[in-house]
Amino acid sequence: MAQVTFALTIRKLTRGKVTRKLGRELNHYPNIISRTFMTATRQESEFTVAAYIARFLRQQGIQRFWGITGGENVDLINACYAEQIDFQLVHHENTAAFLAQNTAFLTGVPSVFLTTLGPGATNIINAVADAYLARLPLIVITADFEDPTVEFATHQNAPLLELLRPITKWNVRLTPANTADSLAYAWAVAAQGRPGPVHLALPAAVARQTIAAVPLQASARPTGIMDAAPLPHTAHARLTTCDAPVVVLGLEANHRLSQEAIVALVDQWGAPVVNMPMSKGIFPEDHPLFAGIHSVYGYAIVDEFLAQADCILAVGLDGSDFIHPWQTEATTIAIHPHTEVDSAFGADYVLVGDLDATVRRLTPELTHQGDWGPRAAAACRAKIQQRLAPKDTGEATASLTKAAVAPQAVLATLRDLTPPETIFACDVGSHKLLSCQMWQSTQPQTFLVSNGLSTMGFGVPAALAAKLCDPERPVVCVTGDGGLLMYAGELETVKRLAPPSNAPFVIVVFVDSTLALIRTKSEERGYAGIENDFGHTDYVKLAAAFDLPAIHIQSEDECAAKLQEALALNRPVLVAVEIDVDEYRHMGG
Repeated sequence: MAQVTFALTIRKLTRGKVTRKLGRELNHYPNIISRTFMTATRQESEFTVAAYIARFLRQQGIQRFWGITGGENVDLINACYAEQIDFQLVHHENTAAFLAQNTAFLTGVPSVFLTTLGPGATNIINAVADAYLARLPLIVITADFEDPTVEFATHQNAPLLELLRPITKWNVRLTPANTADSLAYAWAVAAQGRPGPVHLALPAAVARQTIAAVPLQASARPTGIMDAAPLPHTAHARLTTCDAPVVVLGLEANHRLSQEAIVALVDQWGAPVVNMPMSKGIFPEDHPLFAGIHSVYGYAIVDEFLAQADCILAVGLDGSDFIHPWQTEATTIAIHPHTEVDSAFGADYVLVGDLDATVRRLTPELTHQGDWGPRAAAACRAKIQQRLAPKDTGEATASLTKAAVAPQAVLATLRDLTPPETIFACDVGSHKLLSCQMWQSTQPQTFLVSNGLSTMGFGVPAALAAKLCDPERPVVCVTGDGGLLMYAGELETVKRLAPPSNAPFVIVVFVDSTLALIRTKSEERGYAGIENDFGHTDYVKLAAAFDLPAIHIQSEDECAAKLQEALALNRPVLVAVEIDVDEYRHMGG
């Protein structure tokens, strides 16, 4: 019999060179590690390394993973099939990573993807960096060369550990000797403290070697690292004596803060709320105390609003939440779920503890601040609405006679036609900065966006991940034509992998034949000659090439009817909307 414990894992791992930040991480999550590593006592069995990895992943609840096949990873894929884990082929490795990271965002637990070595592995830098900045737990498995050969190989050889180390929490080249302990440690590190990707490099020859090891029991799901944070007397005094408080929610509140808890605190305190792009929906945006979204179109208005505050309670705020610097003179009290507090924003007090428990503990201590909250929030929302209103009418909806469609009208119509539980996946560009502010999110984890890295090509894989996680939930994706064309082949992936459903799956491409955000910035700087435009694509024909239905919208008078038609199909459909790109020019700050 053998016992697998955390202490054994640490003893073995600290003998190698793969323990980057290990001591510091142990200080961060001592009590959560003890919950995560459930002691297993079973007879040792003989596995290949690939079979052991597959068994471990199955025991963690992994049902599917994504990637591109290669001669160096087929042993692991076949072993996963034996464990009833589905491998799903994509057309670009970044897509596999985007699928995995959005699955992690939606479920709150690590997700898995794999690549081959060489170009397959180097292709994932973009998406792994995105997950790193989004603080999402991923298990990244790449093929690799064995230690004895890596220094002498030439074909498809790249220093994968060194390449991925700056954008992962931990990485290691697997061997038969370290596989069991490395897997257990990687799973815990990915999910705990500040979540993020971990990288396991698996040489093909190692995958076929045998190990005698104890199959680990499934790790506990992340539950937070500690109890409610203690509240210093001076911070308590500031919270209870301020006149104009504001609550700001950041990305680390996802899966760590319940909507019930934060709504109760806000209602008790009467404080208006600002969401960040990746915290949309944690606080419902139809609440009268919701003020707006920071770091997108309208950010200057939100900054002016924050300048009125004399106390800011920042819950789960992270440096990756910001596009523009955090600027406030108000006393800032941050509640953070771990000790890795980002220096991107200054906090006068940092309370480290379980977010939900801390918010619940604070709530009865706070007293209502009269009409400050509803009045200030309503004024901020009104200014944002005015800033984003279509330029021709100054109203919430644009004229119905224009030959091209205002992007605001498309978003407003989609929101009106879809239920609150709809998951909205957004690509990157001007439409992202508008969507974050305009799309009303009322439920947690219903808005998928790349914010820290802000990488194009994110939207379609994010939407597919949402559909795979919950086939009966409506899913809407909005992407620019620039982002869609980067990964146009993934429309075939959508066609092949989207599960049967009785709920909509609509991909809306904003067609303006330009990189609109950069075009606007270039013109603002007097660089009108910079090439940001590209040729017009027939997206109906593109969809037809992948046997997908498609709808073309050219004017606003047909927008509502055609979007309703697309939503009624309850299958993947591409909707190409000819967008009036000039609408973005006046949105600015």
